[in-house]
Amino acid sequence: MWEAIGKVLTSTNALQTIIGVILICLIVVMMIKTGMIRIKTKHVQVGRSRSASDTERTIIREQCDFTHIYLQGLVGKIQKVTPDLLYGGYFTKYILEVAYDEFVRWITFNHIEDSDEYISTKQKKICSLIYSMGVRDEFKTPEFNRRMCNWVEEIIRELVRIRRIYEIQGGEQ
Repeated sequence: MWEAIGKVLTSTNALQTIIGVILICLIVVMMIKTGMIRIKTKHVQVGRSRSASDTERTIIREQCDFTHIYLQGLVGKIQKVTPDLLYGGYFTKYILEVAYDEFVRWITFNHIEDSDEYISTKQKKICSLIYSMGVRDEFKTPEFNRRMCNWVEEIIRELVRIRRIYEIQGGEQ
């Protein structure tokens, strides 16, 4: 075997052979990267094939990212209505993080829907969760309760929309 390798490397067209092998390897790698070739064995998959679990992870990641960004955007809205001077705004952020954790629980169970009954139940759950934290009286007004319900509804409807977008894209592949 080593003699054969030695003969190939010392032959007159060895440079052309090496360059040819390198070019073939580069072409195969480029075809795999662009998705033209997919290699799937029992333990390894190379190529751009998106499995159902990859799509599901992407949906959950997008939903969690949206929810986190949306709730962080509420900090400014809430502080305009009622400034949280007691703890420098950290109590508001803590409450929103607790609400975020609850939304993540809903997202991971994958049973989010945009029916009115579902949204109403989740609105009541979030309001109860927030009111159990001992918030000040200005957070307990009917106006603020309506705002919280509107925010919860907006988040739920967007989470359902994100899932629908990815399911439509997944069906086209």
